[in-house]
Amino acid sequence: MGRESRQVRNAVRVEAEMPAKLLYEDGSVVLGVSHDISMGGVSIETRSPQGSAPSPASSCPAASGASASR
Repeated sequence: MGRESRQVRNAVRVEAEMPAKLLYEDGSVVLGVSHDISMGGVSIETRSPQGSAPSPASSCPAASGASASR
């Protein structure tokens, strides 16, 4: 049986590997894959070098297909 680590965050993180699309305010798009998600944020891995693009816009598609703000 697996063991979970004790959560020390305010929001529980859940593993969720799924395609992700970051939409930037300048209209550019970066594709990636999510690793985990919580009510407070999401971990997304991209192939873009760190610091090569501006911060993404402040909303992202939620699991239900609706939008959720940061």
